[in-house]
Amino acid sequence: MMAAVSEEAAKRLMRREQFPAFYTGYGGKAYFSEYSVMPPFHKSIVEKGIDLGTVVSVFGKAMEESYMDMLQLVSRKLRSPDDAKELEAFMKRWESDMYAGDGYVSFAGFPFWRQLVIEKRKISPHGHDNYIMIRPWENGSYDVPVEFDFSEELADEYGFEDRGVHKATGRHSFDIYGKGWRTHNADPPLPVYYKNIIIALNNAAVVARYGGEGNVL
Repeated sequence: MMAAVSEEAAKRLMRREQFPAFYTGYGGKAYFSEYSVMPPFHKSIVEKGIDLGTVVSVFGKAMEESYMDMLQLVSRKLRSPDDAKELEAFMKRWESDMYAGDGYVSFAGFPFWRQLVIEKRKISPHGHDNYIMIRPWENGSYDVPVEFDFSEELADEYGFEDRGVHKATGRHSFDIYGKGWRTHNADPPLPVYYKNIIIALNNAAVVARYGGEGNVL
């Protein structure tokens, strides 16, 4: 169930579909989107770090959205059906496998990597390699499907610069200076999980700033 949000907050909410998990190349072949799948962090998260209490409230939604992405990847033969089944099983038990430690929240039994650790400025399996880390000065570019285009308010909230619609792909291109993260060895499908965790955290930050009830969007 979606929490009630103010009109101003609703204009600035990110959607999973705005950051596709795959793209279609020449000849109709599908490819994993790699790092362009992961949106920027909201500036309040870059400044203050990840609120671990918010992680607990939005994690379930992030996994639901990741599952939708995984089904798309499976349908295009970019992931195995077993991957989707493993994620589906994890979704049923993540709350019982969660542990809140000193400065981190961990989830045992996380698909593929067996554990996920979320800290104030870093998300990674096992708390070590394959990470995404908050870094304010990293830049990025995104091609958004026009049917899920950014609102002007969302683009302004995150500092996206409009580069127009790309003729070859038909997608709306945006650049951003200061996307707020860097990665190391974040192999597929890990970016899909990072993507949806970031979106859930961002939307919670937007609701906190512009008004609404609750964090789960």
